Amino acid sequence: MKDNPRIPLPRNRRILTTYQGLDNLSVYPISPEEYVAKIDYLSGTQVGVLQWCLGTVVAFFDSKVIESWGTRQIDYDFEHGFIHWLQTSNLQHLIRTGNDPLRLAVERGHRLGMQVWGSYRMNDGHHTYPGGDGLQSQFYIDHPEFRLPTIPANQTSAVYDWCHPEILEQNLAFLTDVAERYDVDGIDLDFSRGGMQFSSGDTKYRQEVVGGHVRNLRRMLDRVGKQKGRYIGLSAQFYCFDPMNPQTFDRTPWKGNIQSMYDGGADVRAWAREGWIDILVGQCRSASLYELEIGDWVKAVEGTDCLVMVGPGKPSRKKLPGGGQTTEEEHRAIASRLYAQGADGIAFYDYMHHGPFDLTPFRELSDPEGLRTRTKSYLYQIDLPRDLGDLSAGGATELEVEVADDVARAQQEGHRVTARLRLNVKNINAPDDVRCFWNGTEAPVRREAGMRHREGRLYKADTPHWHLEAFPEAGLIRKGKNRVRVETLAKYPTLKVKSELCNLELRIAYDEAMTFGDVVR
Repeated sequence: MKDNPRIPLPRNRRILTTYQGLDNLSVYPISPEEYVAKIDYLSGTQVGVLQWCLGTVVAFFDSKVIESWGTRQIDYDFEHGFIHWLQTSNLQHLIRTGNDPLRLAVERGHRLGMQVWGSYRMNDGHHTYPGGDGLQSQFYIDHPEFRLPTIPANQTSAVYDWCHPEILEQNLAFLTDVAERYDVDGIDLDFSRGGMQFSSGDTKYRQEVVGGHVRNLRRMLDRVGKQKGRYIGLSAQFYCFDPMNPQTFDRTPWKGNIQSMYDGGADVRAWAREGWIDILVGQCRSASLYELEIGDWVKAVEGTDCLVMVGPGKPSRKKLPGGGQTTEEEHRAIASRLYAQGADGIAFYDYMHHGPFDLTPFRELSDPEGLRTRTKSYLYQIDLPRDLGDLSAGGATELEVEVADDVARAQQEGHRVTARLRLNVKNINAPDDVRCFWNGTEAPVRREAGMRHREGRLYKADTPHWHLEAFPEAGLIRKGKNRVRVETLAKYPTLKVKSELCNLELRIAYDEAMTFGDVVR
């Protein structure tokens, strides 16, 4: 964890959350207190930076540069438009009654001791989706020449083409208006919702265009900050590398890693080196968030004051068995891995949009030392499923898994540490069809407690959820890389059924009992 002297961010408030602020607009007419009610949920948490969404091709406040959402009257259909009607009607109601939504958010966040930054979706495409035409501005409608000439198959119209300087000029004017008229502590350039997209030009051209725009924004913020007598920060937000969904964008060669960001025009290394950005924000939206690799992100800002704040994005357990939301123990494991790789804080995206939501991560993830001996659950997804052969001949697979916990240190300090592996091994007949080894030592396997079982067979409805659990000795768990080996035995000579290891989870518990059969460990 390092500090940035330009943006005082206490180490006990190293959580950043970006919020679009529209779900509060579902009851009409809304009051100012109702609009900012969700910000109050963050009272007493470790959130240091609240990034409030400014808009897309329309503004979610009373902008003097681009039209606010709902200014252009359209006929909404019920299927796609009812919620948009509520949101636009409430936005316009607040503006008409002198309660500018952005001003309300900034004032409430400051009252709770948080920095409030305006977050602008740099080339959001929601207005191009079916039923999203209400999000289109009149400027967008009047200037089809500023859009990309081709469109993705799943969209009805195109996003802006950054080859046109008019788009960047409008963007600069829009953010200048925000900085001058509102008491924001910073501006976030949210490239995760579309980002810069070009119809032509090589890497050098893209980097010159986007880099020049970021430089101009930094100069503008310095000018406005000098007038106001304080520093105004600038952050840039992207998707992290997502190996489970590598083609993040339809048009650009980006895949979410640093190199593809460079190729797409975002030379964040130069932005940090020149002091243009203060925070590099990363997020991930698939199951691979549990195994985020951010080494190239940390290296990109090495030797600069720019902070790296990375996290799981939205709280949903995408592509994971059981669905639902990321648990407290999973959040701790994600944060611990990110801190171990050099993150300066943890970031969330639209987490407050998905309710009901658990505020526990906002209360404890800012402190790496405090997380050290808290119970965690590590989910491993990237290299799965793995083939385990068929039950007539048996088979085996080995995985390398990363653990951020220093179990040996915790044991030396007197903590009682236990470990449990949960596995889904598809197409087995009984628990003793499987053997499991952790770093070369066998970990006894049993059917997971509470699993439905009948006459030695697991119900098909249980697949692909957890089937088995194993208990490696805690002392065998290393900080860093560990080897897991899973075997199926050749017990059924004529049963030519393929078996797979589909899911794997490691739970490390501190100072609590864990049972294996009749044995308490």
